[in-house]
Amino acid sequence: MEMSNPQPSCTIRVAFPLIPTEALVGLIAGLTVHDPITSLADSPAAYESIADWMLRHPAVCLGTALPGLWLARDEEIQSATLPVRINTALAKQGITVWGEVLDWTPSFLFDLQGFGEGCLVSFLTNAAQVSAEACGRQTPPSRAPLVDTFEPRCLPPSSSFRLTEFRRLVDWAVNEANALTFGDFISACSRTHTPEDISLLFGDLRSTQLRDVIPGIVREERLEILVSDISGILDKRSQAIFQGRTSLKNARTLDELGTELGVTRERVRQLSVLAEEKVRQALLTARFVPVGWRAHTLRQMLGMAVPAECPQFDEAIRQVMNGVSDAGRERVQDFLLWLAGPYALNNATGWLQVDEMPETKILEGYCDERGRVDLERLREHLKESGLLPSVIPVWLDQFGKIRNVEGNWLIWTGTVTDKAIRILEGWGHPATPEEIVNAIDEGHDVRATRARLFEDKRVMRVDMNRVGLRSWGLEEYSTIAEEIDQELDLCGGTADVDDLVATLVARFSLREASVRLYVYAPMFILEGNTIRRRTDADPHIKFPPITELAGCYIVGPDTLTWRIEVTNDTLRGSGRLMPASIASWLGITPGNRLSLSAKGGSVGVTWPATSAHGASLGSIRLLIEAVQRRFP
Repeated sequence: MEMSNPQPSCTIRVAFPLIPTEALVGLIAGLTVHDPITSLADSPAAYESIADWMLRHPAVCLGTALPGLWLARDEEIQSATLPVRINTALAKQGITVWGEVLDWTPSFLFDLQGFGEGCLVSFLTNAAQVSAEACGRQTPPSRAPLVDTFEPRCLPPSSSFRLTEFRRLVDWAVNEANALTFGDFISACSRTHTPEDISLLFGDLRSTQLRDVIPGIVREERLEILVSDISGILDKRSQAIFQGRTSLKNARTLDELGTELGVTRERVRQLSVLAEEKVRQALLTARFVPVGWRAHTLRQMLGMAVPAECPQFDEAIRQVMNGVSDAGRERVQDFLLWLAGPYALNNATGWLQVDEMPETKILEGYCDERGRVDLERLREHLKESGLLPSVIPVWLDQFGKIRNVEGNWLIWTGTVTDKAIRILEGWGHPATPEEIVNAIDEGHDVRATRARLFEDKRVMRVDMNRVGLRSWGLEEYSTIAEEIDQELDLCGGTADVDDLVATLVARFSLREASVRLYVYAPMFILEGNTIRRRTDADPHIKFPPITELAGCYIVGPDTLTWRIEVTNDTLRGSGRLMPASIASWLGITPGNRLSLSAKGGSVGVTWPATSAHGASLGSIRLLIEAVQRRFP
């Protein structure tokens, strides 16, 4: 005997889940809601009753009310069973299969040209029968697939502003105001002098609630749920990779993820790319498009870069994360920052950025020959680069390296000498080293700054106390040693010290002690009370042995150590005097200079022949920094 075990048929209840039980019983007279769907074949009037129920619920889309259409989504709509007007209307829309009308509603269909109420009943009756027959062949899905959802897009009859009224407005705008576009339409209706009925209709349109025009427009699904469901389209391994690569605070490298998951670094990279592509594909679907909108809002509020710790960032996150629970906050924030950028945290600067931020060197293109920055043009450039106006002051403060000196914005980078030159360029007149140091206002030592200014070829002394820029073309001030040298020329090469001192004091209003100090400069020889220039035949100056210097030690035949106290001036890069004994041991003689090699740079030693103070050691800041790195 042959045995058969046919698959149970879908029930009427399952085929029409939205219709309440009491209503469904009234529509299928003689049947129960749990009868097989095939029972409706003997009750064709039931399909018209179901169509009538859908007309009374015009905002429900066909794919939701008739889930069997999902099963028949690839089947052609049979034109032979439908009125000609319906076939014409569908053809104009390019509709051929049931899958293309799944998100349509009765209200939307009613607004299509060619769909009167009678035609609409015929179409819905046909759709209900197709859905039932498809359910008779197989069970419909209990819920729509995660990515493919149906949403109403219609003007319901309950709206306070009917489509017929809108058409009346358009009729007037096109035929009386020559409107061609929606922009023309709005401009025409907004005029002061319009017909009274048009003015009233447009007023009604402006006051109509959008939620009344399109029901369900207020999103019920929270952002947190949408982000969670997007992640749900990935398998567990891909989820771990995606979250590890997009996390802001707990970002994982490819190597770290590879070790954790037991795969190669390259395989993690491949899976990461595939996961991102799959997520972005899902974001194009109707249900998840709002997540992209929220990410767009975040990008507009952050720009291309923003400090991670600032009011602008906190306010942006507060707005886009509205309604997100504390438990899901970090995950949703990471997702939105990835989608909006992706933003990455630069640990060195503390900024979140999409691209490389503008660098300090761009300042060079916005300053004049005197180093003055055109701040307005610079701000406009930063704005065009993608920085928000509210963030630009933070960039200027942290990266701009500019300073407002007496109303002029100056580039504020480089050494103390560079800054002094910019101040002089801004002032346009000579100044004393003390005035310059006060303007810089960084705590530099005046004496050390004066020495560095005198060594710079861009600067010259214009009198006893002030310096200026050589480019100004002013007459350069001669030092006391140079004046002594010139006086020796007038005296035939030798002079009495007392007479020379008296002459220079009277001529230049100098202090006697200052002149007598320079008599002992290396370029001169004193023989009793007579002074002359030093020649090559004169013996070298003898200095005390370095073993007599405190803090100086010889530790090898060619190795010497010199203990130097580190002060604030030293840390800022200021130089200092070097004992003549050490300079002589290094082989430096007056009038010469030496560059000592050091890890990461060099240190200079100078010994001007005109100096009454001996040799000078340049900045040793790089040596101090090296020691600090080794012994933090």
